[in-house]
Amino acid sequence: MLAHASTKKLASNVAYVLGDAHLLPIRSERMDGALCFAAFAHFAGKKAFLREVYRVLRPSGRIVICHAMSSAELNRFHKGVGDEIGNDILPDAERVAAMGRENGFVVDKTIEKPGLYLVALRKPLGTSAYSSAE
Repeated sequence: MLAHASTKKLASNVAYVLGDAHLLPIRSERMDGALCFAAFAHFAGKKAFLREVYRVLRPSGRIVICHAMSSAELNRFHKGVGDEIGNDILPDAERVAAMGRENGFVVDKTIEKPGLYLVALRKPLGTSAYSSAE
C-alpha cells in the first residue's frame, strides 16, 4: 500500500513513512496532520498511538481517525471474520474522544452512525511535544 500511495501526485510536503504506529519514526512536532483510516481498531496500544501522534504533531496539528463503518458494525465484522482480526475492537467514538482528551488533545468532532465513524482531534496551540497525561 505504501508503494501504491507513493505513486500519487500530491503536494511536495507530503511524505510516506513506514514504521510502527506505536513508535513513529518521525521527529517531534514535524507533522501538520495525520489520517488514520481503517486502522485504529488494529492497534494493540491505542493510547500509545495517540501519545505518539500527539508527539509528532505541531501545535494546532490535527488527526482524523475514521472508518467506513460504525464501531458496532466494524466489531461485528471483525468477530465474523475471526482469525487474526477477530479480537481487534474499535471503541465507540466517544471513548476514543475521551482517550484523545486524556492525551492532551482537543476534540473537534465525533460522528458515529451506520456507515461512518469519525473522530477529529487537535493538538492545542502553546503545547509541547508531550501530552499533559505523561
